[in-house]
Amino acid sequence: MNYKLEIEYQIFPNKGNPYTKNVNYIFNSLKSIQNRIDVLSKLESYEHIFELSNKITNHTKLSIFEVIGVKDVKDFTIPKLNLYYSLEEFNIKNDGFLLYGNLLDSFDERMEALTDERDLYEKENIEGFETEKIIDIENNEYLVIKNSPINKNDYEIIN
Repeated sequence: MNYKLEIEYQIFPNKGNPYTKNVNYIFNSLKSIQNRIDVLSKLESYEHIFELSNKITNHTKLSIFEVIGVKDVKDFTIPKLNLYYSLEEFNIKNDGFLLYGNLLDSFDERMEALTDERDLYEKENIEGFETEKIIDIENNEYLVIKNSPINKNDYEIIN
């Protein structure tokens, strides 16, 4: 399984004009589980920076530099952050399936995306993954791959 993390971020430097940058990280080794671990780690690093972007401190500036390589930052935002997966390589004709991000509007859409990923792992007989059950406040159950990305707002809906 291949994974792609699509990020658009805006940098507001202390000197000069603000600018927007688009970055795609593609993880396509032959080891599906390792690709998933790597893309989730990269996702986590950007989400951490995004959370801290409203609290620009020396620690945050160091973290921003570590993640995106920009030192002299006044402000930083991530308006778009999406995670995709696919059995095929990503290209112009294949964006993959959306797993996580801004394009999924509701809790139900996000849970469906996570369960679809698990279903594909099972269908393709990909070995080495563990599952976990997510139960929402209405006692609906969702079987997903362990350590799946969960939107912070969704924790209000999950038991």
